[in-house]
Amino acid sequence: MKSPLMTARRRLLPGVALLVAFSLPAAAQIAPKASNASAADDGAKSFTALTAVKLGFQPSPAVQVRINLLNAQGGHGEWVRRPNEEDALAYLATAAQGHKPKVVAHALKGMARSWSLRGEIGARINDDYIKVVRARLQKGPKRVRVAAFEAARQLLTKRPILKGVLSDVLAALEAPNSTIRFFAVRSLFNVSEFQVPKARKGRLKGKITAAVIPLLDDSKASVVAATADVLARVGFDSMPHRKKIIAKAKTLLTHPKAKVRGTALALWSTLAKKTERPALLNALRKGLTDDHGYVRGVAAEALSGLGNLAAIHELAALLKDKSKTALKLKKGQKYGPRLVLGARTGRQVRIVAMRGMSTLTKKQRSAFPKVHPKELFGRKLEKSIRRAETYYESEKKRFPTLVPPVATTAEKTGSSSPPQK
Repeated sequence: MKSPLMTARRRLLPGVALLVAFSLPAAAQIAPKASNASAADDGAKSFTALTAVKLGFQPSPAVQVRINLLNAQGGHGEWVRRPNEEDALAYLATAAQGHKPKVVAHALKGMARSWSLRGEIGARINDDYIKVVRARLQKGPKRVRVAAFEAARQLLTKRPILKGVLSDVLAALEAPNSTIRFFAVRSLFNVSEFQVPKARKGRLKGKITAAVIPLLDDSKASVVAATADVLARVGFDSMPHRKKIIAKAKTLLTHPKAKVRGTALALWSTLAKKTERPALLNALRKGLTDDHGYVRGVAAEALSGLGNLAAIHELAALLKDKSKTALKLKKGQKYGPRLVLGARTGRQVRIVAMRGMSTLTKKQRSAFPKVHPKELFGRKLEKSIRRAETYYESEKKRFPTLVPPVATTAEKTGSSSPPQK
């Protein structure tokens, strides 16, 4: 039988240790050990490579306690789910004056979660916040700069745009490190005047578009794919620099990486005008035969969006394709997610094809009904697929015959006239 005294000691010791950590001054917790100076994170020569940012406020005792805890955790603690003012200021102060890259990066991510443009804390986004984010965006170890992009998203959504923050992000597009370029182009999607897929007043959308186009020729496939994905999400058929982007997208359709081929195909289909669809239709049909499920899924989704009812024959041929059609988010141990791309309509190619059949026939008298999200898993999914196959077999004679696009016919015959019906 355990002694009550021993039980009490075990319960009290963790609390006593935590109080000791709180009582230590911030300088004692932040200052690096001499033995660790040569083994700093992410290629930094020493922890003191991070220049301290001078803030316009003095931490209160409550804030200082939280700063001490952040440093004691060494960048491994959990973020506060319901932060108050003390938590938000502690993250800010630690990101501004911390030495160890892992702790500063953790604090920057805490800033992104504890400061918001909405509510009470949002009203406190001030010059100190902007100053810290800009300082960490411009220079420092890779881990710190990547975390700074997460905190910068709060500022990129502000109207009017903070030109200094935007210039820092645009400058990062030319960084020698591919991880910095990747996160820089992704963060630009948060700019309000850029993200809406339609014409905007002013030149900002055109300026940002022109700045990211060179990344379509980047040496890293993840950077190219992220750039194509962002442009596809904000693009429309009258987008600035449209012809130049489409020309780049066409050359990327033969890229060795599937994530590049798929995002390039989605980009072209988003920007193409109705008069340019014959050539696009060729590319989409070729994408349906790609050796990677992601590309086939993107092609099927784009093909159903064109509204050509004859494409239902090709979609029906994919109803047995169980390949994954989404590139999943891969979480890196140090720097956060490496890639967040993928078709947004389903997990498998056959699901995208089945939904495409519903889209194409929605105006027909005997339309294939929409599939409820609950019917996309397990036995219900198999039942839905069988229903789609039965529907196609019973209705396929009513659908238009699959005809080669005009561009293909012209190339083979040497004539620009449309094929005879």
